[in-house]
Amino acid sequence: MGLVARALFLLAGPVLRWAADHPLRTAGGIAALLAASVVLSSLGVTVGAGGVDLPPAMVDRFVAFSLQHPAYPAAVVVGVSALLFRR
Repeated sequence: MGLVARALFLLAGPVLRWAADHPLRTAGGIAALLAASVVLSSLGVTVGAGGVDLPPAMVDRFVAFSLQHPAYPAAVVVGVSALLFRR
């Protein structure tokens, strides 16, 4: 095993072992992350070199998006709860 592969294995090994030991929590966290990215991109939140740009009337946009697509905010809540509270 090369030096770079060994360094990656040492750095990612504990994370990968935890993910393998907790597959439901890992899937919940990934689902929450993906659903949150869909929600934020639909709201028009952009990230650039100057930081995070928030659109005006973001709460109104979030309420309208949540009424049209209720599964995405629910997926964020369920995914985060699976990640944090599932044993």
